[in-house]
Amino acid sequence: MMTEQQVAQLFEGVARSHPRLLEWLKDRLEAEKAMLVDVVDHEQFKRIQGRAQFCRELLRRLEDSLKRP
Repeated sequence: MMTEQQVAQLFEGVARSHPRLLEWLKDRLEAEKAMLVDVVDHEQFKRIQGRAQFCRELLRRLEDSLKRP
């Protein structure tokens, strides 16, 4: 199992090496949010919401890693 410091280093490396990944995740998050407006099926809503939350969490971790000294 990875330590929190190892995970932070992993995210920092990915964020610095692949800045376009952040752009893609932002676009993906916006697309998921847009789908939430129109969905009527509860199960589909939960799946879309879960994907949006996952994108948001990845973005947060990647962006936070870039702020580290």
